Parts: sequence; C-alpha cells; structure tokens
Amino acid sequence: MNKKEIIILGSGGFALEAISFIEEMASFHIAGIVSNELNEALPYPHLGEDDILHSVYSEKKVKYAFVAVGNPEIRKKLSQVVEAIGFEVPSIIHPKSYIFSHSYIGKGSIVYPHATINAGARVGHYCLINSNVSIGHQTIIEDFVNINPGANLAGNVHVGEQSFLGIGCNVLEKIKIQRKTIVGGGALVNKNTSDNSKVVGVPARSLP
Repeated sequence: MNKKEIIILGSGGFALEAISFIEEMASFHIAGIVSNELNEALPYPHLGEDDILHSVYSEKKVKYAFVAVGNPEIRKKLSQVVEAIGFEVPSIIHPKSYIFSHSYIGKGSIVYPHATINAGARVGHYCLINSNVSIGHQTIIEDFVNINPGANLAGNVHVGEQSFLGIGCNVLEKIKIQRKTIVGGGALVNKNTSDNSKVVGVPARSLP
C-alpha cells in the first residue's frame, strides 16, 4: 500500500522531532522539507523556501503538509498559507501518548510521547503538546498553543490562543490563561492571567 506523501515546513528541532514521529508511526512518506533556512541535519531533501509551496502542491502532487515551527505566531501565518493552497494538515499523535475517550485534538497539532490528555479535554488546531504534559478533564486549549515538557494543567483550565506554557509549570483548576500569555518554567498559576502577559514564580506573578 502506497503511503501518502507529506512535506514538513520548518528546519529546527521541532521539525526533526516531527520527522522522527512520522517515521516511527509509518503513517506518511516524507517528500521533503520546505523552509527559508537550510538545515543539513534534517534527513530529507530541502525542496525550497516557502514560495515553492504552490508548485509542490500542483506539480509534485503532494497534498499533505505539517507545520513544524515552534514560534506560535509564525506557525499561524504558515498554517493560513498551506490551507489557502489546499493542503490537508494532519495531527500527529505519538502512540506512546495517552488520549482519553471523549477528548478532541485539532488538525496540525502534535502530541509527544507520555503526554496525557484527559476525558473531555479539547486541544485546538496547530498546538504543541510536549512530553510528560498532563491536561486535565474538560480543559480547553485554544489554537497555536505551546505546552512544554512536564507542564500540569488541572481540570477545567482554559488556555488562550498562542500562549506559551514553560517547562514544569502548574496551572490550578478553573484558571483562565488568556491569549498570548507566557508562563515561565516551574511557575504555579493560581489566578487568571491577562492577554499578552508574562507570569513567573510560585505563586505566579506578572512581569512588567
């Protein structure tokens, strides 16, 4: 059975991790890398920069793309480009993650090994859920969110679009993390945040 071909957008560590997961899952054949930067460490051909996407879709007939760029804002812009062209964007869910029934994971999102997504939780589109993350029941993660290794989110938490949760942070039950919030590594968030805020410490406090 022929595998569907997919391209990877991005050239950094996130792209290398996404490639490894796709190889391990054997779900697609990777046709190559599209990125404005060349990284010779990536084990697939560099097809060109972002302006080649139209020809990859129409001439090379590659119909799937995965946006493996860590910066949420850039990831959002690239996602709009690939969708406008017509690419289908899968989610990548590592088989060693634990996904409860009645949960939801949006397109373009990636879930790393040993992450847990509990019942009723919803992960939006183009999110990055890293290793050993725990997302509690009925928690909502909006689009383009990064949750880094070892973060723990209790039940009924709400995380706004393009937020960044640092390594090992903890978010208590029913807390609202507003859009574009940066939560520092190891922080304990015990009250709601504001849009575009940065919070650090135990308990978390806002930075100017």
